[in-house]
Amino acid sequence: MAVTCKDYRVSELKLNPNNPRGSRYDEPELRALAKSLRQRQLMPIIVWEPELLVLDGTGRLVAARLEGIETLFGIPVTHELSKKEINWMIAQLDLHHHPFSEIARGKLWRAIREENGWNNAQLAHELGVSPGLLTKVSANLDNPEEIQGLVEAGTLGMRDGYYLSRIEDVEERLRMARELAAGRIRPEEVVRTARKQKQTGNGKQPSARAKRISCPLPSGVTLTVSGERLSIEDLFKSFPRRCAR
Repeated sequence: MAVTCKDYRVSELKLNPNNPRGSRYDEPELRALAKSLRQRQLMPIIVWEPELLVLDGTGRLVAARLEGIETLFGIPVTHELSKKEINWMIAQLDLHHHPFSEIARGKLWRAIREENGWNNAQLAHELGVSPGLLTKVSANLDNPEEIQGLVEAGTLGMRDGYYLSRIEDVEERLRMARELAAGRIRPEEVVRTARKQKQTGNGKQPSARAKRISCPLPSGVTLTVSGERLSIEDLFKSFPRRCAR
């Protein structure tokens, strides 16, 4: 499906009467959305031509009208689409024509995965992206909204958000994100913290210890090692060849 994008005059666009939410939005929510639209419109609206009916993006249209924003960019279509079709179309626009923010991309990819019942490997294959990129984009959605906002604004990069998401202590994660955004620490420090935690948390658990460990052999003989705080590893070090058989 070829995907194109164009600018639309807000005054010419029409609300979708089938939208269950209609134009019922909280004014503070609309003001915040309009402020974001003035900075950068992260997602396109979907416009049914020639009726100029907004199939997806009603909130953006209402916010633009409220704040006097003159144009919005969108994808023209010639028939009504399902939400699943709309998300896939927007994903193609993102990947091939008009890159979105990492957070907007992550939310879109997650929606597509859930709509199709895919796992991450299937999603990466269908989108034509590397599993590594998918992992990093998705991981950013596991961060608190404050960190997502910093990534959305470009203050922190996608890689920063990914490594921050690997830090289990949320308070520490937020502290490091703020320090990184302020330039008081370097990205490498976040990477080191995340990797150190992974090694500590996912590494080998301490082996069980005992004063006596026995190793039965196929011949019927049992080898026994005695000592203080012995582990299975100690036994294999003592009898590496016999116990390996």
